[in-house]
Amino acid sequence: MSNATKAPRHYNIYLAGQVSGLSYLAVMKRRSEIAAMFPAHISVLNPLDHQEYLKGVEVITPFMGDSDEIIVECFWMINYCDLVLVDLIGATQISVGACVEIGYAMRACIPIVAMIGADDIHQHPFITIPARFVCDTEAKAVAEISAMLKA
Repeated sequence: MSNATKAPRHYNIYLAGQVSGLSYLAVMKRRSEIAAMFPAHISVLNPLDHQEYLKGVEVITPFMGDSDEIIVECFWMINYCDLVLVDLIGATQISVGACVEIGYAMRACIPIVAMIGADDIHQHPFITIPARFVCDTEAKAVAEISAMLKA
C-alpha cells in the first residue's frame, strides 16, 4: 500500500446570470468577484470570457454577436460543469438566458444553486424549485457549494 496522497478533486462551476441591459465591465467585475470567493479546487467558468467583441460595450443586448455560437458555447460549458451557479441578486430585468440555462441544467441533471434576493424579480417557482439551494447572499452560496464540492 502506498502512502501517497490522492490529488484533490477539481470542480467546475458554470456562472449564469443577467447580462442583457448591463455593461460588459459590470458583468465581468461581478463575475470575477464571485469567482474569487471560491477555494482553489473550484473553477468558475464565465461564458463571457470568450466574447472579446463585447469589451467596452455599455449596454449588452440579446442580439449582439453570433447568437447561435454563444448559445452553443453556453450549453457546452454547462455540460462540462459539476454545478451551475445562477447569480440573480439585484437583477434589473428578467434574464431569459439564465432561465433557459436553469432548464438546460435541470434536464441534464446538473445541480443548480441560485442566488436570489427576497424581493428580486426572479423569485418564481420555475427558478427556485429546480435549485438545490436558494441563497440570498454570495457568501451563503459559496459556503453551500464549497460544502458540496469538497476537495
